[in-house]
Amino acid sequence: MQSSLPLGANVFLTGANRGIGLGLELKELAKCNKALKLVKIDVSSDESIQNAVKVLGSDDGLNTLINNAGILEKGGTLKAPDRAVYLRHFNVNVVGTVATTAAFLPLLRKTVAPAAAANSGAVVRVVNIGGPLGCIGKVFLTPSECPYQNVAYGMSKVMCKI
Repeated sequence: MQSSLPLGANVFLTGANRGIGLGLELKELAKCNKALKLVKIDVSSDESIQNAVKVLGSDDGLNTLINNAGILEKGGTLKAPDRAVYLRHFNVNVVGTVATTAAFLPLLRKTVAPAAAANSGAVVRVVNIGGPLGCIGKVFLTPSECPYQNVAYGMSKVMCKI
């Protein structure tokens, strides 16, 4: 299947320090591909987000933003809710996603304007990764149904789908 993104498209993936990002072995890929930049970002820090925008800022703009960063901590259950855990999940998984998207909008818009002028039909994408626990039907599963039961995480990821 051929990608609809143009060759040389600029893509930014957050949350690549473990999980899906680490699975892609980004550091090894960067050694082989000079076009790949690794940029450290903490989506719970506005300063870190702005720094990433500055580092990635280019005349080419950004075609795709993949919001994959997130946390999953213990203590986010209904049985013994820990307010601080819920707030950390919401801050990173929801507010971090919104703040990152807002900060990268100018770079995303850079790819739309020239494409519109050239009538090339360029596509700009913002993708929010939520995983299976980010489905409203799985937020309240019992531990036997879902060993990773965490209402705080599930609720925060569901918010990113709204």
